[in-house]
Amino acid sequence: MQKLLKITEQTIWQIFGRVIVSAASLVSLGLITRNYDKLEVGAFTLAQTYLAMFFIIADLGLNAYVLKKVKDDPSQVNKLFNGRLYWSIILAFIACILVLVLPIGGGLLKLAVFLGAFTIISNGVFTSVSLIFQKELKYQLSIAAQTVGSIVMVFSLIFLISLKVSVSLLLICYSIGWFANNLVSLIFVNKFYHFKLLKPDYKYFFNLIKKVWPISATLILNVIYFRFDAFILATTRGLAETAIYNLSYALFQTALFLPAFIMNSYYPIILKELSNKVLLFRQLRIAFIIMIVLAAFGTILTFVLSEDIVNLITGGGFDGSVESIKILSLSFPAFFGTALLMWLYVSLGKYKVLVWIYLTGLLVNVFANFIFTPSYSYIATSWITVFSEYLILLLQIVLLFRR
Repeated sequence: MQKLLKITEQTIWQIFGRVIVSAASLVSLGLITRNYDKLEVGAFTLAQTYLAMFFIIADLGLNAYVLKKVKDDPSQVNKLFNGRLYWSIILAFIACILVLVLPIGGGLLKLAVFLGAFTIISNGVFTSVSLIFQKELKYQLSIAAQTVGSIVMVFSLIFLISLKVSVSLLLICYSIGWFANNLVSLIFVNKFYHFKLLKPDYKYFFNLIKKVWPISATLILNVIYFRFDAFILATTRGLAETAIYNLSYALFQTALFLPAFIMNSYYPIILKELSNKVLLFRQLRIAFIIMIVLAAFGTILTFVLSEDIVNLITGGGFDGSVESIKILSLSFPAFFGTALLMWLYVSLGKYKVLVWIYLTGLLVNVFANFIFTPSYSYIATSWITVFSEYLILLLQIVLLFRR
């Protein structure tokens, strides 16, 4: 009962904080859609999608592995911090170079990526610091830092929009917000751990990647199949239709934090229960049912409220986003279920199985988008997202119980 209360407490803190962060994101999106045309909104949201892919590459899922080793060797936290910091800096440069050869978005996309590349580094720092918050079950401190960063971002965004600057320059606001986030989180984490900026231990960092490469590959495959569709849509249908889809996806994504937060709080408990498989699977069965029920409720709520929410945020003109988000919401049960089962696979050490599952999902998703998106635009993209996630869930369930 004590464990359940602790998980509940941490999840509530995360939900509370995420509501604030999501509200800030939606306010920002509303400000942008109301002050810029669809082509500009498309370029801006595509830049955000592009940068977010590098967030995952900087993450690599290393926290989950190191968390299990911290008790015996606390120094691994600082080694990870420094290794990921320098890795994130390299990724920021790669992002700036790679965007130059992308055949979409034009100057708006390229400038936006240049100005937002700092967020890759900041996200890497925050990911490393979050390991300590997760270990200590102090997510309220992590959420407080994110809240400060979000508030700073929104007010700086309001200021720049009032100056009627190019939409690309608005990525500066996100860099400023992430800087504030890092500053506050580093202050808070000092109560539990003292990070030191040192020369990176390359041998340790690359050995760490070798040990967890299957989960790293899974995360990278996941994010590619998760958002590569936006680039196919932009290439085949243009930035205006990409703006419609990215808006619906941004709204859809605000609900996906719940299973992730539940599992962030639940993962340390899973590690402790691994020795008792009967108890572990009994608890997971209950958690799975709860998640599916929550997901079904989310789908119903989306169908009822989506039109009003889209119009409230954008002020009108994004009717296509309403249809798109309704379709996407049908995948809530699959997304909630896969979040739970993914961490179970991680806990059981079945990393390579996850790689094959998500590689299959990626290939099916990309192939389907290349076939159907040029003709059916964001409607096809939305349905393909739904189908792909249910495919992932089915593969997870079948392979989990395969002897």
